[in-house]
Amino acid sequence: MTIYLVHHSHTDVGYTHPPIAIRQSPSCRAKARLNFWFKADAPPYKRHRRCHQQECRQAQKFLGGGDPMMLTAFYLLGFFHGFAEPVPSPVPRPASPVLIYIAPMSHLDIDFTAPPSQVAEKMRRTIAQAIAFADADPNFVWTVETFWQLERWLETNPPEPQRQRLLQLLRSGRFELGAAYANPHSNAMSAFLLDWLFRLPRQWAGEHQIPMTTAILNDVPGHPIDLPHFLACHGIRYLVIGANLRFSPPLPPQIASTPFWWESPTGERVLTWIADRSYTEAFHELGVDPDSARLFNPQKFGDLDPMQVMERGIAETLRRYRERRYPYDAILALHAFDNWDATAASKLPRFVQMWNERHHAPRLVLATPRAFFEHIERRYRNQLPVYRGGFDGQWESFVRPAIPTAMRRARFAEQVVQTRQPIDLDLIRRLLVFYEHSFGMGPPWANQMSREEAIRHNREQWQLLQTLPMPVSANASEKLGAPEPPPNFADGELRSGALYWLPYHPMLLAPKENDLRPLRPPAWVGWRRETSPDGRERFCYWVDRKKLHADPVCVVWIWALDAKSATAKIRNRKATGWETLPNDRLAGSDWGGWFSPFGFRLGESEFIGDGIWAFRRVQLQGRWWLMGVCLTQQLCAIFKSGEQGTLTFDEAYPGEEAIVALWIDLRQ
Repeated sequence: MTIYLVHHSHTDVGYTHPPIAIRQSPSCRAKARLNFWFKADAPPYKRHRRCHQQECRQAQKFLGGGDPMMLTAFYLLGFFHGFAEPVPSPVPRPASPVLIYIAPMSHLDIDFTAPPSQVAEKMRRTIAQAIAFADADPNFVWTVETFWQLERWLETNPPEPQRQRLLQLLRSGRFELGAAYANPHSNAMSAFLLDWLFRLPRQWAGEHQIPMTTAILNDVPGHPIDLPHFLACHGIRYLVIGANLRFSPPLPPQIASTPFWWESPTGERVLTWIADRSYTEAFHELGVDPDSARLFNPQKFGDLDPMQVMERGIAETLRRYRERRYPYDAILALHAFDNWDATAASKLPRFVQMWNERHHAPRLVLATPRAFFEHIERRYRNQLPVYRGGFDGQWESFVRPAIPTAMRRARFAEQVVQTRQPIDLDLIRRLLVFYEHSFGMGPPWANQMSREEAIRHNREQWQLLQTLPMPVSANASEKLGAPEPPPNFADGELRSGALYWLPYHPMLLAPKENDLRPLRPPAWVGWRRETSPDGRERFCYWVDRKKLHADPVCVVWIWALDAKSATAKIRNRKATGWETLPNDRLAGSDWGGWFSPFGFRLGESEFIGDGIWAFRRVQLQGRWWLMGVCLTQQLCAIFKSGEQGTLTFDEAYPGEEAIVALWIDLRQ
């Protein structure tokens, strides 16, 4: 079995030869000439068609005018590379993978480990560092995970020789540039922004003759059903997802750490690998590199020498794949961590060589993700399964309900940018950063930032939001009329259309009815129920966020379901159409709820929320209810060095309305 260690190397890495040898091979040089001839920066389907047409003309010329019998024989012989390829014979199933591709990179979290400005500076240094490592070691390879990272380096106006050196590394295949602008909460995004998520990087790559075939979307453990459509529209053929499943159920085995074609509802396909052991798998699980393995997983590797670390991790990994009866000869392991630099990656050539000199199989291959995908596609293209569906929304339900004011402002800005001519690319960039998966105010993750850094982090996010266009009336409450006092009901009483609160997130843990408590004044300021002439009902709610508990709190809305709606399938509107749940879950992947920024239908009812976007069905007191998340909030924090403290509301959520209005429209 081949384990591909993707550290962004050339795409024609073979079973046993080192990347450098492969890059110098005659077949590689021939392919380079073909790529130049047929304009390698064009989308794959156009390249294939152009190759086909030109090779037809070459064949006719070669055969003296195009005798039908001779042309048929010519097609069958497959005389030219990539022309009329025959359907490959099934490749024998290996006993276990013989190739392990290791792909090194730095995972981008714009707002996780430090304030955004500090992360930007770190990414600038990291790219310069990777170039220096590549100059010092011909076997060093690197992948730039997202275009945002590269942009931060480019905006420093690096010296022209260094800039040309980076372009050379990208063109040669030792470096690869991911096709996504950032790692987004893609299920919260419109078709317009999903398109620009890949359009911006693709445009730059085309302008600089950089091959771009692979998108890398790490951390977020799910994406929408129509994502392959947007990838394929920009010629992106491959997708790797290093899924962080810390808060999610396991992925179905059909799609977990195995290659498959992910097909959109409109028929486009991308060859996909979802690493269910996340983007840290190479060192955290396989022990490559041993230094990082002992640091991040001391319980497993702490007392072992470097070779023992790799032998333990790789042996356990091979056993895992054998038990699953994995049918392919190669696997992919990502070597990345949150906003780290290229230092750990610089050690990989030495450790890979150490392993390969001692072990005949499996072979470690230090490469880019593209190398792994091209190997899999070349050997197994027609044997790979095809799946449709989405597996999205859980992380969006954690973060986006904490910033309803910011969400409204971003949505308005998106409407504005679509009307501007010429297109405002800087505004599009800011919106893509807003939907990046670590954007979200509040306290920092435990031990990540000091109190001062946390406050600065939240202020920098608010500064970005202040650059977005805003409606004349920024306060959503002004157009909803005056609220009425909230209803008075007893503890334990469940009332349809009322607000409650939980001490945890119901999209992470199935709520228990004993934990569901009525939201009361002064936190629940008031509500209003209106009926429009077309029969649509609007339920408006006003909540005073400064009166909520400082500990983690989740405000929820519940709605009683009749017997039909309790079992009905959900029709959820997506960026490009509708999905039916649970039918359209990718290989049956299901975390128990759904995220619906554009509305959904349940039985005979249609729901469209503003500020209420995450939903699930729950059984309480013997009947079924629809539960929607209205607000999530936390003020308590664990700062660096274990210091515990509490942020004020304004420190945690600058720019957010203290008394916020939320509503949901219901049409029956």
